[in-house]
Amino acid sequence: MSPDLVGILEAAYETAADDEHWLRELIGRIRPNFRDCPAIYGMLYDDADLSRIRIDKLIGLDLPAGWEAQVHAVGEMIGPLLFARLFRSGPIATFNERLGDNHPAGKAFLAGLGSQDLERVERLRVSLAGFGADSVGMVASDPSGRSCHIATLQSQVTKLSVGEVELWTRVSAHVAAGHRIRRQLAALDERQRGPDGADAVLRPDGRVEHAAPAAASPVAREALRSAVKALDRARSRLRRTDPNQAVEVWRGLVAGRWSVLDHFDGDGRRFVLARRNDPAARPVQQLSNRECQVIGYAALGHSNKLIAYELGLAASTIANHLSRAAAKLGFDSRVTLIDAVSRLAPQPLPPVTA
Repeated sequence: MSPDLVGILEAAYETAADDEHWLRELIGRIRPNFRDCPAIYGMLYDDADLSRIRIDKLIGLDLPAGWEAQVHAVGEMIGPLLFARLFRSGPIATFNERLGDNHPAGKAFLAGLGSQDLERVERLRVSLAGFGADSVGMVASDPSGRSCHIATLQSQVTKLSVGEVELWTRVSAHVAAGHRIRRQLAALDERQRGPDGADAVLRPDGRVEHAAPAAASPVAREALRSAVKALDRARSRLRRTDPNQAVEVWRGLVAGRWSVLDHFDGDGRRFVLARRNDPAARPVQQLSNRECQVIGYAALGHSNKLIAYELGLAASTIANHLSRAAAKLGFDSRVTLIDAVSRLAPQPLPPVTA
């Protein structure tokens, strides 16, 4: 069966369903893309504070009875350090890569743990033994601290190719963006969820029907036109002929600002709405909001290339933001910058603006 990667992206941006149905549909579309996958689960959670993770929704397909309680118990046992390793060291990896003592990356991490966390790892392995030989975990997160984790449980130890890792990191960007726009829309009334609350309304061919001041400049209008045309190309020809390229052209955000969403009017005509959907990031004195966003993504283990895809910007722009932020704060490398900012006292996240 050919993978329908575009179908996963379409499910990620479904805004009408509640969280349970949204997550169930999403994991149902992801599962067929993995071989030897007897079960799958997904969860929505708040990890802004690693000392107290809150699971908001947990959905599984074909898991044994009592698995929900087991997942909650695992979450309580692992502690902040292991949670950061499992969920903040990149968007896609197998369990064996993250914590396996037969894998170089897992070995390197385990070598730096104290006895208490080594005991937690062993308890985690015992707890997961009944779930399968391995799992492929996708973490769709952004600097807002609200995330979606999806894990396919594998019947044998699994190794992802470089191409597969790159593909699923891109998919994770859309799941995170879809999760974020859904939360934003849930806080609005019905009128604001429609064209009246959008920055721009476009036809499927890219023609701009309406643009609010934020999207009225020639540069913004052209960026949105190009994005809608790329979206149409991904959903038609590329969907069948080149699914990987379809995911490549459907960027996470347009110009670091907008997500584009389908809208059908009362006559069934399709339009595309451009809605503000850039991620909230904890403010850091001296830094711009964009610099804070980029650092926030980098702290989640995202590469410059992935951050560029997530924000709809050039990779060189991401590198420049990190360099400027480091210079402003007096640090000489990406690693020391991210480490220092991560250790700052937590501050309230600003609201995501519509």
